[in-house]
Amino acid sequence: MRFLAILLFLLPFDLLADRIVLKDGKQYSGTFVDADGRQVKFRTSGRVVRTFRAADIQRLEISSKQAGSDADGSPAQPTQAQADRSMPARTPRQTPPQTAAQPVNVPPGPPLTTPDFTTGRTTPLDSTGAIDTEYTHMRSETGPLGPPRAPEQPTADGTAAVRFFAYGAIYWTPDAGAHAILGPVFQAWVAQGGERSKLGYPTTDEDVTDAGSTRSQGFQGGRITWTQRQGASVVYSGR
Repeated sequence: MRFLAILLFLLPFDLLADRIVLKDGKQYSGTFVDADGRQVKFRTSGRVVRTFRAADIQRLEISSKQAGSDADGSPAQPTQAQADRSMPARTPRQTPPQTAAQPVNVPPGPPLTTPDFTTGRTTPLDSTGAIDTEYTHMRSETGPLGPPRAPEQPTADGTAAVRFFAYGAIYWTPDAGAHAILGPVFQAWVAQGGERSKLGYPTTDEDVTDAGSTRSQGFQGGRITWTQRQGASVVYSGR
């Protein structure tokens, strides 16, 4: 195959081979016919085609004259090797790999009410509409959160409200308001134990820099920072 690569490099499109030179010093003039990794077919006179072992050939000389006909005057037929080389190479279309976002596993929630933090009574969930406002601000279903997966519901500890979406969630607390959490920061937060961890609930929106390769978000008890190079890291505050 190495010889064939050298031969195809020397052979222009549809050209005749003037001369084939063997390692023992013999030379033959005629027309190149075909070749593979083991042998070369060469028409030496008229319609006589001789086969030479590739290992016996020292060089193959190509003339600059365009092939127009065979030695008997009939139109020359391109060999398969020539036909293959005359076709433009097709570069396969490269499709960038896409990493599908992981849907959120929505846990079952209690009845759709939330504590009234001034009276202790239950009132309609998030009566200020902060979660819906934040969702609209993030372009609703066309945004990074995707479509809703569940209605608003109070959190398990009864101190906040949450609504789950296809690729994240929006949490609302009376002190910090509504903040979305999604992507690798959301995954790292859940891995720490979510709101039951020392981090608690989100208190800021996600800060995205470096074209998305760095993400950071503040929580009641610390901060999660994720980079494409190092992954997620957690720094706790003195909560």
